[in-house]
Amino acid sequence: MFRQWGMKQITMRADLALLVGVPQTTPPNFCYQYSTCDPVRNAIATLPNLVNHQNVTAYLDLWKPQIAAAKSRGKEFVVGEFSSVSCSGKENVTDTFGQALWLADTILYGGFLNISRMYLHQGATLVFQSSDQANR
Repeated sequence: MFRQWGMKQITMRADLALLVGVPQTTPPNFCYQYSTCDPVRNAIATLPNLVNHQNVTAYLDLWKPQIAAAKSRGKEFVVGEFSSVSCSGKENVTDTFGQALWLADTILYGGFLNISRMYLHQGATLVFQSSDQANR
């Protein structure tokens, strides 16, 4: 299972993976801005936070070094899986029109940053995912 990152915790080094010759277009990247997997991240997974453009840009801006590293080596930067709230979303947040606004904002800004492709994880409620996630 992959580790899910909070807003200011991304420390990935895609540039190093590319330097050592990882045989992929780009290392797989997972992007979930918010989460219901634990109380701390669940507390900030709110509709006002989700639709705030400054939050979207601040989060995606964390990927700028990895995007630049891929581009400098002629590679694409691909987000292999993304959505707004990990651990199956959150009631009154991801089931709203605000989620659609967040999606448009995220994809358009990602394109502006030279993210080549972003694969949206639409998912469904995964009842066996965790016995203590906040959205159960």
